[in-house]
Amino acid sequence: MSLGEAIRYMIKDLGLEEKVWQAEAKEAWFAIMGAHMEQYTTRIKVEKGKMIIQLTSSELKNEMSYHKKKIIQNIQEEMKNDYIKEIQFI
Repeated sequence: MSLGEAIRYMIKDLGLEEKVWQAEAKEAWFAIMGAHMEQYTTRIKVEKGKMIIQLTSSELKNEMSYHKKKIIQNIQEEMKNDYIKEIQFI
């Protein structure tokens, strides 16, 4: 067993898997959307496969809403799992 596998088993055994996915989802958002999105993103909440992203621009919220499926797909690809199933922009 590799060190990486051992760490994954330990995380799962300790019940921390969802916390890790939550952190990875937040990182994936900025990796996909770019550093410039930090100025428009005021809060990200991730819970049970749903990502709630608070944006400062209503125009940006509307634009992002049109691309939800593609954004979810990109986040899943970045995370290498399908933990994120839904995104809400507020």
